[in-house]
Amino acid sequence: MKQINLRTMCEEVHKNPLALAIGNFDGVHIGHRALLEAVRRAVASLRDELPGLCAGVWCFAEPPSAYLADKPIPQILSIEEKLACFAEAGMDYCILGDFPTLRDYSPDRFVQEILLDVCDCRYVVCGFNFSFGARGLGNAEILRRFFGDRMTVVDPVCLGAQVVSSTAIRAAIGAGNVELTKNMLGRPWSVCLPVQHGKALGRTIGVPTLNQHFTRGSIIPAFGVYATVCEIDGVHYPAVTNVGIRPTVDDGDTVTCESHILDFSQDMYDRAVRVHFHAHLRTEQKYASLDELRAAIADDITAARAYFKLR
Repeated sequence: MKQINLRTMCEEVHKNPLALAIGNFDGVHIGHRALLEAVRRAVASLRDELPGLCAGVWCFAEPPSAYLADKPIPQILSIEEKLACFAEAGMDYCILGDFPTLRDYSPDRFVQEILLDVCDCRYVVCGFNFSFGARGLGNAEILRRFFGDRMTVVDPVCLGAQVVSSTAIRAAIGAGNVELTKNMLGRPWSVCLPVQHGKALGRTIGVPTLNQHFTRGSIIPAFGVYATVCEIDGVHYPAVTNVGIRPTVDDGDTVTCESHILDFSQDMYDRAVRVHFHAHLRTEQKYASLDELRAAIADDITAARAYFKLR
């Protein structure tokens, strides 16, 4: 089990008692943020009684689905991205559990040996549907038996009739509904991938692009064209991005993320670029000629400029 100081992002055994949000936290979406905010409120309310109390998060280093599912569930965030979100939300520590080690712990054993003995947890926050321990038999009532009134169970967070969840977000990304995804996450969904050498076809038709390949097992949005923002060295550049197999020129099965950054011409080969997805513009199509493709890309650029209110 690793203990991460979220201010330094280094492993460090915490010395102070913790108020902990516990869960999986894939995406660190607005529902998860409600748990983290509940932890912050608990720390503030107990400041006089427990002056050294710190805000923390407990989750697994790898999701249980990596070990339990026939096909692991694609994760919205890497563990590094998840830790960055915790830090941004004001958490002090993250405790990363090892699922193979803990999978057979009974709920009572998990609470006593991990939350109380190892983590020195004095206040716990969980979601309305949280389960834990061997076969998922643990629930909020078991936590309440140990923590009494020093716990909060957070109600579901909804957007209209939609309960915000990691599962709903994965479905929205897969459907290309990045606008709904953005609302559920509280920020645009993004991917960070290295820029690779391609055929340089975009440059030959006057539309240079950054070519990136999705990694195996990653979430891939619906094939199509999106208004995006490319983040390079902390600077955000409006762009238009095609996700798909480039049927007009490629006819292969490699899924690429190909971005044309508006009013930008720097060489970015072999550098990692984060692409933030803001809006779906159209589905991917196959065109009869390069001239038709060039005209479609020009229309996409116009649509992206309009979305970002650029001239």
